[in-house]
Amino acid sequence: MKKINFKKGKKYFIGGLVLVLLLVLIVVMVKNKRIEINFDENGSAIAPEKMWYESQKQYMEKIVTWQDKLLEMQASDDFGGATPEETMDAFIEALKKGDTELASRYFVFNKQAQMAEELAIGKKNGVLDLLIDDLGKEKKEFKISENHIRYRTFNKDNVAEFSFDLVSNKETQVWKIESL
Repeated sequence: MKKINFKKGKKYFIGGLVLVLLLVLIVVMVKNKRIEINFDENGSAIAPEKMWYESQKQYMEKIVTWQDKLLEMQASDDFGGATPEETMDAFIEALKKGDTELASRYFVFNKQAQMAEELAIGKKNGVLDLLIDDLGKEKKEFKISENHIRYRTFNKDNVAEFSFDLVSNKETQVWKIESL
């Protein structure tokens, strides 16, 4: 029977453990370099969390990169009309076709994913026609600012029924739906 050399086995065990820990650390660090932009249900960007292995300087650099990525997303969001009316007409047309993914692209960039989901649920539940009807009613325009327009629809008793806001993307000069 062959004698087991525990000292040699201990070296291999420790070496293997160190190798596994290094691999885990590399995977965590590589994953942390990838910055994802996520938004809450109100469209507010969720800042990345500071990881335990990051220094304050590394975390601040990550935040700056995250902010730059947000600005880049806004600057490249050029899907919409040159006027609020063009954007709304194209949005309503996409809804009439049942293309909720296309319709969601008319929203400001930070609400597109949320609205794609909500519009898809509305399509599944059969309420898109109600939204199309509301959006097709006669509207009154209220200019909030140079880059912000609010529309309201009113019932026969002149009571506001529905309100929606559009904003101009200053970077791309297109109008986007901010809220419905």
